[in-house]
Amino acid sequence: MKKLNILVRTVTLFLVLLIFQSSCDTESPLNALSKESSVQDDEIKLLTTFVKDQLTCGSDVTYEDGYFIFQGDVRISHKDAKDRYQEFIKSRGKRTTQTKFQFLVSDSYVSGINVYVPPTISATVRQATIDAIADYNSITGTKLRFYLTNYSFAANITVNEFTGSGTAWGTLPTISGTPGPTIHINAGTTCIKCTTANRR
Repeated sequence: MKKLNILVRTVTLFLVLLIFQSSCDTESPLNALSKESSVQDDEIKLLTTFVKDQLTCGSDVTYEDGYFIFQGDVRISHKDAKDRYQEFIKSRGKRTTQTKFQFLVSDSYVSGINVYVPPTISATVRQATIDAIADYNSITGTKLRFYLTNYSFAANITVNEFTGSGTAWGTLPTISGTPGPTIHINAGTTCIKCTTANRR
C-alpha cells in the first residue's frame, strides 16, 4: 500500500509539473520577432525625437538604412545617435549652460584629417575632392587641415559616390570627436560645379 501511495503521489506530482511546464511554454519565435521589431521601432521613434529636439534644433528627421537624416544631406548613424542619447540621459540635470550637442572634431584630429578617395571613384569626383581640400586649406585663421591619403587604413574620411536624388551627403563627427567617416557625392550631378559650390 505504501508503494502504491508513493506511486500515486509521484504520478500526481509529475502531471502537475507537466501542466505547469506546458502553461509556461516560451512564446513562438514569430511573437518574439514581432516584439523585437516593436522594440526596435520604439527605439527609432525615441531616437528620432531626440535627434530632432537635441541635435538639429527642430529640423525634420527621417530614418533610412541605419542613419538619421536631417536637412536632406546631414546624417548621424543609429549607433552614434544612441551613444549621444545615453550621454544626454547620464548628464541630464548636470549641464548649466546648454543642452544642445556640439559636433566638433577633437583637437587630436582637427589639424590632420586624412581624406581617402578610392581608386574606383571617377576622375571628376577625385579632382573635385582635391580642389575642395586645397580651397579649404587656403583659409587662414583655422586649425582644421585636410590631407589626401592613398591608404584607406589611414583615412579619417572616405569619399564615396552614389546615384539618385540629392547632390551630396556626409556624416557628423562622432560623440568621441572623430571626423564623420564618410562623404558621399552624387555621380550623376555635375560634380566639379556642385562640389566647388558646396565644399565649405
